[in-house]
Amino acid sequence: MATRARKVKKKVKRTVKKAAKKTEKPRPTPTYLQGENPVDIPVENVADILALIEKQGHTAKFKSKASAAGLTMSVPPQTVNFVKDFLANTGDKMHGLAIGRRAINSGGTFDCTKRRGGG
Repeated sequence: MATRARKVKKKVKRTVKKAAKKTEKPRPTPTYLQGENPVDIPVENVADILALIEKQGHTAKFKSKASAAGLTMSVPPQTVNFVKDFLANTGDKMHGLAIGRRAINSGGTFDCTKRRGGG
């Protein structure tokens, strides 16, 4: 019985460790590209980055800032046609959604913005 009392006493004396304060890591400094020449980035890498932005809930912010900066991407016709085929032929019917239809039927600009007046 005395051993049991000691065990209970030891349990009572244990204190819950305080959670360590989360200190924010300093923000990294990006390694920026030098010069004016475009670089080739695999489409799957772009998809990974956009998925990360989406997962973190920053899609609207990203689109807004990119639009405000007037940014565009130069994409080879082969890549544009791949995306169009992917949207048109994927089994989950992305082609049936308004944005999918606009991308498939665009002249390659993927202008998927919603237009007023149903256009």
